Amino acid sequence: MPSLGPSIVLTGSSHGTEEAFEPTCCHRQSPQYLSNLSEDIKRKVTPHHSGGLSTSNGLYAQLWHAATNTLLPSSISRIWTDARITWYQATLAFKARWGQLYTNKLAFRYGRAKDHLCPACRTEPDSIGHLLGGCQETTCKAMTIQRHNEGVRICHKTITRSSKFGGCYCVMDACPSGNRPQGVDSTRLPAWLLPENHPDLPELAALRPDILIIEGLASSEVQHLTDNEIRALIEQRSKGVKIHILEIGFCSDLRHGERDEAKKQQHERLCRILSGRSPDNCPATPSKHAHGRTTTPSDAMRRRTPLTADRILYHPPITLGRAGTLPASLMDTLKNKLKVTPSAADECAAQLTRHAVHYVEKFYLNRFASMGQHNKGPNQPHPEKNQAIATTLSLLSWQVTSCFGDKRSLP
Repeated sequence: MPSLGPSIVLTGSSHGTEEAFEPTCCHRQSPQYLSNLSEDIKRKVTPHHSGGLSTSNGLYAQLWHAATNTLLPSSISRIWTDARITWYQATLAFKARWGQLYTNKLAFRYGRAKDHLCPACRTEPDSIGHLLGGCQETTCKAMTIQRHNEGVRICHKTITRSSKFGGCYCVMDACPSGNRPQGVDSTRLPAWLLPENHPDLPELAALRPDILIIEGLASSEVQHLTDNEIRALIEQRSKGVKIHILEIGFCSDLRHGERDEAKKQQHERLCRILSGRSPDNCPATPSKHAHGRTTTPSDAMRRRTPLTADRILYHPPITLGRAGTLPASLMDTLKNKLKVTPSAADECAAQLTRHAVHYVEKFYLNRFASMGQHNKGPNQPHPEKNQAIATTLSLLSWQVTSCFGDKRSLP
């Protein structure tokens, strides 16, 4: 009988002799000699998958290889191990991470759509980033805001209940003013925290971080005090009062660093104002007093600001990947800088990943409704669910064949 493939010689058998076998192959190759039957055979055998030869030279493979060391390992694998994440949600998140989530852009490439534009806003290409937070259509934008607010509440609940900041005065910009969660005193920066008579005071009042906690100032202490009394109280406790500023934001799963820099620049001006330093775009026109002394607006702000620069701590932003990845720096921020207990920090990371993955499904189902109405009508079947059903049936058929043989049928 003719040979069907190349002979691979295996050395190092128990009897000291060489054994050869001929695997089925479509073309003939020269023999390959193996020193052992474990690691060496893995290095020799060419990897395959259903689409052909696998490769690590693709764009997403290179991006993941570069970003793996900067991501929290548990956030990468949790989609497959978390009991609160369904298999369908995990599949959608995995495809979103690797650029395979079905969008109108891919539908147009496959000839199933009239164009590649977003079916909701009709202004930009329907990419995965656009689908999971970039679309400005009314429903999509509302979902983006709701996803952000719920993520901020998860972080706030962890910080205030599992660290030393319980009971401290807190400002959180992730809820309506009339429906604040427990532990939140305001959704806006209080007037007594900002410099008096600053020319940009209305603008600064609108510039509010996601979470601002004043360590050393309890919520119960400021309820019945005037602004001047609160400023005096802070000055009296200047060494024990600190302001902690924390930003939370969603970003691409492989570009957490870019979001870090954007969030840092967003509130750099606020930090300068709170510490009494003149912002970059603040006018510094000097003015003379009757006694001949010249002052600038920054001098006036410095006298009216109760805190110095070293008492204002801007922590590294907490960036959340749209498909559930988290930066490795998250644990350092929670455990070391915010003094959250290790168990609470781990649970917070699990909740954030779960929260992001759940919203991948919500965004996707909302987008598919728009795609169906725009391209083929509202009653078209779901491509991803059809694929999942077909895969399940094929696996079931394979299991039945393996158990009962080809000639047996189901009872």
